[in-house]
Amino acid sequence: MELLPSPFATIAAWILTVTFAWAAVAKFVRRHSWAAAVGGFGFAGLGARVVRWGVPLTEVAIVALFAAGATRAGAASALALVASFSAAIVRTRGLRAADKVPCGCFGGSGESDYRLLLARNAALAVMAGVILVSRPAASLVEPFENELLPSALVVIGGALLVWMATEATSSLRRR
Repeated sequence: MELLPSPFATIAAWILTVTFAWAAVAKFVRRHSWAAAVGGFGFAGLGARVVRWGVPLTEVAIVALFAAGATRAGAASALALVASFSAAIVRTRGLRAADKVPCGCFGGSGESDYRLLLARNAALAVMAGVILVSRPAASLVEPFENELLPSALVVIGGALLVWMATEATSSLRRR
């Protein structure tokens, strides 16, 4: 039984796709800030390396699932990742006994109020839930299939350009 019409699921899938794509690219581009945030959550050694690389790679996988039309798998994966983020926030808040926790969101290294982060995660979880209780939408890229490869190359080129500019700026600051 379909509880919600498919257009809501499609909109939610697009929002989650853009959110996780942005988050993954930002973590790769601002990897030093992301690493600092991971350390702020209390991860060290092998655990820190797994989180540092595992989270953005999982975000990329979620984007790929949505793009391939596996919307329910993408939604379930997004829900699992958001639940993990939320558990890390609650754990860190308990360890620090403070309202501010590290926010590695979108590659950042600042701190945010844990309630705001949990509210954001709840909104993402609701969107994933909308997809899970709806008829799966068609592939998000189906209308653009003829333009998919050129578009992907432009996005990859843009990401590389941003990364190179970031590295060049960082290198120049060190001198």
